[in-house]
Amino acid sequence: MRWAMPPVNLPERLALARELHISPVTAQILINRGITTAAAARAFFQPDPANLMPPEKIPGLPAARERLVRAIVNREKIMVHGDYDVDGLAATAIMLETLARLGVEAEVYLPDRLTEGYGLKKKGLIKALELNCQLVITVDCGITSLEEAIFAREQGLDLIITDHHRPGTSLPQASAVVNPLLAPGLPPLCGAGVAFKLAQSLATHFGLAPQGGVAAGWALDLVALATIADAVPLLGENRLLVQLGLKALSGSMRPGLKALAEVAGLPAREWTAREVAFGLVPRLNACGRLGSAMPALEILLTSSPQRALELARRLQEENQARRHLEESIAAEAEAMAVTALAAGAKGLVLAAEGWHPGVTGIIAARLVEKYNCPVVLIAVGGDRGRGSGRSLPGINLHEIFARCRSYLLSFGGHARAGGLEIAAKEIPAFQAAFNEIVKSLMAEVQPPPEVAPEAEVLFSQLDWDLLAELEGLAPFGEGNPPPLLLYSNARLKAARQVGSNGAHLKLTVAGEGRQLEAIGFNLQLPPELSPGDLVDLAFYLERDNYKGKEELQLSLAALRPSGRVPVLPTINKELVAATGTAGASSTWCRQLQRALSNNRPVAGLLFATSLAIRQCYYGFKRCFKNPVFLRPLGPWLGQAGLNRILSREGAIITCHPFWPAGVGAGEASFLVSTMVTGEQAAGYLLRPTSSPATWQVFPELLPLLTELLARGQNVLLYEKDAAQMLQLGARLQQELPGVRLAVDTFLDARHLWLAREVALSGRLPLLVANREMPAWFYPADAVIFNYPPGSQEEIELALPADEQVPEVYINLREGDRQPENLRRELVVFYRQLQKGTNNGSRLYIINNKGYHQRWYLAIFEELGLIRVESRGRELAIHLQEVAARSNLMASRRYRQLLAETEMARQFYRQIAGRR
Repeated sequence: MRWAMPPVNLPERLALARELHISPVTAQILINRGITTAAAARAFFQPDPANLMPPEKIPGLPAARERLVRAIVNREKIMVHGDYDVDGLAATAIMLETLARLGVEAEVYLPDRLTEGYGLKKKGLIKALELNCQLVITVDCGITSLEEAIFAREQGLDLIITDHHRPGTSLPQASAVVNPLLAPGLPPLCGAGVAFKLAQSLATHFGLAPQGGVAAGWALDLVALATIADAVPLLGENRLLVQLGLKALSGSMRPGLKALAEVAGLPAREWTAREVAFGLVPRLNACGRLGSAMPALEILLTSSPQRALELARRLQEENQARRHLEESIAAEAEAMAVTALAAGAKGLVLAAEGWHPGVTGIIAARLVEKYNCPVVLIAVGGDRGRGSGRSLPGINLHEIFARCRSYLLSFGGHARAGGLEIAAKEIPAFQAAFNEIVKSLMAEVQPPPEVAPEAEVLFSQLDWDLLAELEGLAPFGEGNPPPLLLYSNARLKAARQVGSNGAHLKLTVAGEGRQLEAIGFNLQLPPELSPGDLVDLAFYLERDNYKGKEELQLSLAALRPSGRVPVLPTINKELVAATGTAGASSTWCRQLQRALSNNRPVAGLLFATSLAIRQCYYGFKRCFKNPVFLRPLGPWLGQAGLNRILSREGAIITCHPFWPAGVGAGEASFLVSTMVTGEQAAGYLLRPTSSPATWQVFPELLPLLTELLARGQNVLLYEKDAAQMLQLGARLQQELPGVRLAVDTFLDARHLWLAREVALSGRLPLLVANREMPAWFYPADAVIFNYPPGSQEEIELALPADEQVPEVYINLREGDRQPENLRRELVVFYRQLQKGTNNGSRLYIINNKGYHQRWYLAIFEELGLIRVESRGRELAIHLQEVAARSNLMASRRYRQLLAETEMARQFYRQIAGRR
């Protein structure tokens, strides 16, 4: 499956998130939907009837209103000509109800799908003449009925056309033609939406009282029902109509909709657009697909609860019959599709005798989703066929029909859906032409990715507040889909197939110190994945109610093995440099970045401690995709490792008094820490930005954290190693349940940027980090060391690059530390080696390549006591014969260890004296 990386509008979404106090994730999704200002976003979230479009903006509507006003005043007889699908039925009901409120009992005509097909036909106009009607108003049809309009005029029958389908090159000759597509920039309303606008204009003209603050508000439930059914984009005007209409639907006084909801099993609360689409719409459509649509219209208009229940049961039976019919035709169509695709077809035109035209559109939509190509299904009866088509984004079905017009008797529709009539003998020629056009369009149009997440997230962002924001983007539908999210580089902890026949995939995934459950309906675990691997997840954030307990759930749409995640071009420079200011107060990561970006080449960096090497290297490695210009040269490296590092190009990072022979730390191109004794005069000095005088010592973590967070500060909390970091993160999640926090296990630069952005938006006030992986990206107001640091270098290299140097807090809970007896430790370790190798008779393999173990081995190797061979991830140790006792002070690595131990002891005393 092809995946697309989510769009990222960095400055815009952060500004929107801050102004609206929402997550950057939600802000990005709003931007994806064209909502880029706070005012537009507030209107999106909060439905306000005042934002409804004035009806008179629609071309032809003022003229249609004036003709209807004259007919109503003069008591002319009016017919409403509708259509047999939900959109047409709802539009018909809106016009009939509006006219009834104005004292007009209009006639109604619904075409028969099987005998007449879609649209305005002469049969309907003849019926109007027989009933002595002077005016016919169409809803949801008529925009391409040129001959019918001429016939009406010849018969002295006035015609108002209201439609939303795409017009042809000429418009019908009518008293008024109302269609939002006739003016640029208007929303693509459904047919009932156009009828509602006309109803609003009439209600205002005649002074009918608004309902719920909306003119013609009694029809909001019907327009919402039709807007959902017709799959028009749920943005702008359509979204507002559905928002207002869903509230009206939930409290609807229509007995028919109540009865239909009951047989559909809809819950007794405000329904979602999806529940309406799958609960009410198929049942209303069913009778029009198989026969007359009049029962569906009647159920929308009836005031009798008893009659409503009778009609609801009938529609339920019709829907069940429709489903059985659909299944049998779908099986036949799929077999034909497989044969056509195997023969090289790019677009499918499938036709057969005996197919029911009422279900061809549903089956075509299913085949488009399955085979990812445009599909037309034609039900052939005698010498004619009636077809329904569906298409993909970027391939306009209506334009294809227009290019094939010479083969068709009639056609209409939209870019993604349409209908046609065709002579049976023209089907093969149409099939060939359709395929060639689709083939050329597919070569021009890049098909959309199968997995297209809208925003990348961190696990630490997944909470109830984010879910509430995402749910606030509803109603979901065409143009406003449920937001698909992406998490990259999750650790797969467990996977199993669940459900009937193992149809569904249940995962346990971990990241940032959190462990989450995910469910993938009708998904299988890819064969190349197994527990322990890193995976990318595309999912919907949902709420799961199980046995009365509500929990967050990741509903998987797709997963794949983690690959290289593209790094945003702006991330590398901005993570380190964007917020810092030049000057002596710049933090060390800022000074380092500025020095390394100068034109003057830098030979290396010299620190006083080995921990500083790791801090500096990993800090840059996190911010740059591949920091090949840095070579970490630490005293834990043996001779082979030292030679390997020195053979590479780039600047070395090392420590004093350990550095490689032949490299002078006194060179001017070296960057030297001021903590390096005796080297202050050489090279460029890294100047401290904080001092012991400003550090604050505290005994208990929780009271300090509570105070800092209450002041609205962003807090960066360091632990000594990764294991302690994870433990602390888990503990704080329990002790601070209302606080958003993340554990810094981020694996790529995009994660770092997301964490920084969330913190800048005010939604990540606490980050728990590991001292060896400095969180330079995090905009901290306060930095806490939950342990006594070993040197001022450790503190300086932990501070992020922000405009203000953060406050520093150090936790001192233990008594005064005594310096370790390093000589004794080394003797004990050497005796363990002797015992493990039986005094040299065999090899001893050390599997755990721990930091201090490696350092001790390097000391012994430097003194000639052992020989070390690297074998993959293991070390092979050979004891060497020695003639005399070794002097530990002859080892530069030992002197470095001794110096660091003494430095840590002195530093502890210095900060402990401030308690």
